[in-house]
Amino acid sequence: MAPILLNISANWRENTGRCLSFCALAWLTAVGVACGSSAAPAATPISTIAATPAHTAVPAPTSGIAPLPSPSPVLKTISAPTLTPVSTPTLTPEQTAAQDRKNLAEAKARAGEPMSGIDLSGLDLSGARLAKGQFFRADFTGANLTGATLVKANLTGTKFTSTNLTEASLADAELAQAIFRNTNLTKANLTGAILARTNWDTSICSVNNPVVQRCTVIDLLQAGVSLQLSKARIGPADLTNRDLSGEDFSEAFMFRAVLSRANLTGANLSKADLRQAKLDGAKLEQVQR
Repeated sequence: MAPILLNISANWRENTGRCLSFCALAWLTAVGVACGSSAAPAATPISTIAATPAHTAVPAPTSGIAPLPSPSPVLKTISAPTLTPVSTPTLTPEQTAAQDRKNLAEAKARAGEPMSGIDLSGLDLSGARLAKGQFFRADFTGANLTGATLVKANLTGTKFTSTNLTEASLADAELAQAIFRNTNLTKANLTGAILARTNWDTSICSVNNPVVQRCTVIDLLQAGVSLQLSKARIGPADLTNRDLSGEDFSEAFMFRAVLSRANLTGANLSKADLRQAKLDGAKLEQVQR
């Protein structure tokens, strides 16, 4: 009886297990149909898995901004500037000859060559460098010597008729017996120049003294001509009754000068050569000696 019961029990358990397995399979099938799922995906073969690389390159994330295209170089064409040819002024034969004479005078002055009696009339010698030139009895009539340098030049007996000597430097020049007629001496520098027996145009000197008989450097000064008297060689000039107050005669050569009754108040006479000068009645208050 016992063996029979054991067999029935085993059969029951086997049948019950089969029933349960069938029911579970039926339930899973019903659920898959209801959800619209398809059959379970086929398993990936082991060989396929083995062939797949272990690490797959992941593309770098992008910011969503498209990269800017590389700028292409822009070549600018620079045109060469147009050069305007400098035209050389054409000189007339007369102008060429005048320029040659000016160049010759400057060259001879530099070399110290004598130019006695040379005719430089009517020339434009403005700014000319004629220092130490030997112009004995030369003719500068109508010449333009504005700003010219005639320092230490020998101008004895030279004619300066209607000559423009504005701002010219004649310092230490020899001007004995030189002739100045209708000459422009505005701001001329005659410091240390030898002015003995120099012939000055009385029309220049008669502005403040209409009865002047012989024009001196003092007359020029009082007529408004700008001159420097320091170290000037005034010589035996007649300066009787002249107003020379405040003038600078320092180191001036005034040998035998006549200064009778002249007003020298505040004048600078330091180191001036006043040998044999006449000073009777002269006003000498505050004179520098």
